[in-house]
Amino acid sequence: MKEEKVIDSKLIDTTIILRYLFDGQCRNIFEGKDAVFISVLSLFEAKKKMLDKKIPEEIIEEKMDFIKNKSIYLPVSAQIAEKAAKISSNNKIPAIDSIIYLTAIENNLTLFTTDNDFRGMPNAIVFNK
Repeated sequence: MKEEKVIDSKLIDTTIILRYLFDGQCRNIFEGKDAVFISVLSLFEAKKKMLDKKIPEEIIEEKMDFIKNKSIYLPVSAQIAEKAAKISSNNKIPAIDSIIYLTAIENNLTLFTTDNDFRGMPNAIVFNK
């Protein structure tokens, strides 16, 4: 990732990435000049979804390169994983989603998502699908 000035303090969830890649929605997030924050787990989820849809490998790589070049991806730490386990258990949220959410929290970012599991949770903005 080349150096970019980041103005917004948001972490983009996989659901937003997929809306952009498959439906061309959320263009303002990805086609502006600013980089965006994502969890490394969103790279996994986005690529898996494309593989599951049997999208040709060259198109997958093109889309993944775009997302990787546009993003500042944040790693998962042991601290995030352990705290996420509590959130997952207490709120009945899938493991990867909980880790992505905690990645936002631990980095002082707001999670942007369309996943209703996060509706009403602090530091999460849930957009309608």
